Amino acid sequence: MTLPDAAERSCLAAAVEVYHNCLLAYPEALAYVDRRGIDRATVEECRLGYVAGNELVSYLRWRQLPVQAARRAGLLARDGREFLAGRVVVPEFRAGQPIWLVGRTIASDDDAPKYLGLPGPKPLLGWEFAASHRDVWVVEGVFDYLTLRSWGIPALALVGTRARAETLNALGRFTRIYLALDNDPAGREATAHLIDHRSEERRVGKECRSR
Repeated sequence: MTLPDAAERSCLAAAVEVYHNCLLAYPEALAYVDRRGIDRATVEECRLGYVAGNELVSYLRWRQLPVQAARRAGLLARDGREFLAGRVVVPEFRAGQPIWLVGRTIASDDDAPKYLGLPGPKPLLGWEFAASHRDVWVVEGVFDYLTLRSWGIPALALVGTRARAETLNALGRFTRIYLALDNDPAGREATAHLIDHRSEERRVGKECRSR
């Protein structure tokens, strides 16, 4: 995937900082995270946040960071509103720097999509922790991933059921993959697709070694 440029990365890092502090200051957001079974250690380790919707622009200006770069990163809409407002957000990191955010609305009666990620290709959520392990659990959802992380289990979230070619290739590094997708038609179809790809990958690998 194409990584954000330096200015966009700086804005993303600033957003993660602001949103994490907001989560700790908003009881309703913390209560939602608690109800989902995510402990405070995981909140800190994974830098979970909450987008109140009224703090990022002023913080970027205080830090003398370009607001236009925040728009390019998808943090701000063209009208200046924060793209993930009203959501608990989970950042994805590469080399210790945030490259993407996905958010879950905490409003039960909201007509908006429950989950919303920043524009652009979705990375595998949890890569930095999981990539150092030989085995990995693959799940659909953000909170499934966070639950496994809280248990110390290396996990990756597809953030949906669609696995792009880049995702399938990345999973090839692991010795063993445990699939724990949802038991619904979409989840079962995605599981079958991942199993078929893994089987084909191993078949090709055996053929190459036998030559």
